[in-house]
Amino acid sequence: LMASRAGKRPKGSDGSDYLHREKVPDHVQLSVKWKSNLRYILIAQVICLIYNLGVVSLTFDYPSIICGLGYAIGLPACWQAIRKNNIHFINVYGVCCSMLGIFPMTYTLYCFLWTNAIPSHHWLRLVQAVAVIASNGSGCYHAKQLMTLWTTPPSKRRRQ
Repeated sequence: LMASRAGKRPKGSDGSDYLHREKVPDHVQLSVKWKSNLRYILIAQVICLIYNLGVVSLTFDYPSIICGLGYAIGLPACWQAIRKNNIHFINVYGVCCSMLGIFPMTYTLYCFLWTNAIPSHHWLRLVQAVAVIASNGSGCYHAKQLMTLWTTPPSKRRRQ
C-alpha cells in the first residue's frame, strides 16, 4: 500500500483507517516480482560464467567461447535493464541468452548425445551445457515476461 494522496493520516487512529491509502497497481507489483526473480537468475548465470571460463581454459571449444561472449554482453545489459526498466537492454539480454547461450550449448548436447564428437572433458561440457541451457532458458522466460509487462498498454492490462 502506498501513502494517501488525500493528505496526512489522522492522529490517534485505532488502525482501522487503512482504506484511505492508495493501492499499488498490479503491473508494478508484477514488475518487482519478475525483476527480483531475474536478479537470482543473474547470480546463477555469473556462476555459470565462472564455470564456463574454466571449461574454455581446458577445452578451448567454440560453443563455450560463444557462450562466454553471450554472458559478457548479456549480463551487463540485464543489470542495466533491471536498474532502469529499459526495454532495449532487456531485449539485448534476451537475444544474448537465446542466440549466444542456448543455441551453442544445444549444439554441444547434440554432439555429446548423438555423435560422440566430444573427445575429452565430456562430463565438464555436459554439466556446462545443462547449466547454461537451464539458467538462460529461465532468464529468457523472465525477460519475456518483463518485456510484455513494460510494453503492454494500460487498457489491455486491465482485460488480462
